[in-house]
Amino acid sequence: MINCCSLNQVEYSVKNFAKNGNIQNNENIIETENSIFQETENSNSDVNIEDIETQDTEIANISSTEELREEFESYKEEQGIFGKAIDGIANAFPFLSKIGVSGSNEMEEVIKKAENGEITLEEAKQKLAEYQKKNDRTKEIVLDSSTVLIVTGVCLLSGPLGWGVGATILAGVISGAATRLCLGATEAATNEVKNDYNMEDAQEDITKGGIIGFFTAGAKLLGVKIPGVLRNKIIENNLMSPLTTTVLANKLTK
Repeated sequence: MINCCSLNQVEYSVKNFAKNGNIQNNENIIETENSIFQETENSNSDVNIEDIETQDTEIANISSTEELREEFESYKEEQGIFGKAIDGIANAFPFLSKIGVSGSNEMEEVIKKAENGEITLEEAKQKLAEYQKKNDRTKEIVLDSSTVLIVTGVCLLSGPLGWGVGATILAGVISGAATRLCLGATEAATNEVKNDYNMEDAQEDITKGGIIGFFTAGAKLLGVKIPGVLRNKIIENNLMSPLTTTVLANKLTK
């Protein structure tokens, strides 16, 4: 949890980090963004069959095409308003699969091939694991991006309302946490699974939203780009989706 009493120290630290990090070097910024985009693309690459168990135990334990289809249908039921919207767009524009957004229609074809013996069960399990991983990541990017937009809008009020540094950052943290919580709860409330949102999910959304709000508000307030090294650190700890951190938080805080 972010200690609001330490906001002045945080502001000084961010300013100092920005100064020492030479973040005004445009070439370094572009190089950092390109490297992270490459990292994001690589992270959406094929999942090794040996890694399926650590990613999804349910998929790893599948032993028949019937169970494979059940898992696929169950995953679709878990998708709320955002997940369904992403799936609809992916189905309408199949070429999006090249950038890591796969639709259920494409996965349906894979399931049918497994049922008809055209591909092995292990191949189908791997495809399902990839499909779930990519779509979950895309949904996180959408939710995080929406949070950044809301926080940016709140921060724009800091000038007209005469907010100080602490008040602006605090508003960013609160609006980020509240927005991410509402989005996560809405996604769960609009799926077909009962009681699909618990205290642990809420705590995760609040924490992630608060972090997004803190860095977005801080960068907007200080008038700097989020340092590339800091962005990398955030990504390593899975605190924000890669594309949100490298694109929106960077572009919207100019």
